[in-house]
Amino acid sequence: MVMATPFLAALRKQSPEREVWALGQSKAMHLYDGLGLFDRFIPNDSKDLVSFLDKVSMLRTLKFQQGIVLPHSFRAALLLFLGSVQERVGYGRNSRGFMLTKALKRPAELVATGEEYLRILDALGTERSIDAPSLKVTEDEDQGFDQRYTHVGADYVAFIVGAQYGPSKRWPA
Repeated sequence: MVMATPFLAALRKQSPEREVWALGQSKAMHLYDGLGLFDRFIPNDSKDLVSFLDKVSMLRTLKFQQGIVLPHSFRAALLLFLGSVQERVGYGRNSRGFMLTKALKRPAELVATGEEYLRILDALGTERSIDAPSLKVTEDEDQGFDQRYTHVGADYVAFIVGAQYGPSKRWPA
């Protein structure tokens, strides 16, 4: 999720007058609090068929002009395809290229997930504004941390250098 922040920042900067909506899992959306990268959020927490069809119906009703598929799943592209989103952009991997109006080829070399997202911007002719992921701690989150972790006496930063889902999500050395 955090790897999408440079992508979303560029979309926001390019078209501040356009609404940018995000669709994703509620449990991860708090990571974007305070960044102002999108206007509205559609929770997509359930994997069952009824919920999926409800999202399809919602997308058809909202009549989105453009949808950008960041996850590489078949289901993510299918949602926009069945939801009648006019322009559907993403990588054509996992047998989903036929559902996209603009299917990008997978990079030949191994690149970080954030860079893959930025290459979607390049394909759309959208200027990159930042290249690195960013987070912002809200005042409520800061106060909540201070109340919960009273034993922490100094500022600190921790980086986890491994990758659970493969080398594309590893931070550079």
